[in-house]
Amino acid sequence: MAVRIPNLLTAEELAHLTHCLATADFIDGKLTAGWHARSVKQNQQLPQAASTDALKGIILTALDRSPLFQAIAAPA
Repeated sequence: MAVRIPNLLTAEELAHLTHCLATADFIDGKLTAGWHARSVKQNQQLPQAASTDALKGIILTALDRSPLFQAIAAPA
């Protein structure tokens, strides 16, 4: 299920993420695919690095402060 969470990121967070992604060096997604998926995987992705962990941290922090996300993610 896809849920839109309006205003999840602050303007500063969004600007930072946008800048980081616009200047990032993406790699071929086939590099991380299993042997069977390599023949069909056609994407570019960020390499696993400390910089990607920092970007994930920004997003996870934003999700943690979102009441809507907390309501959806709470165990039933």
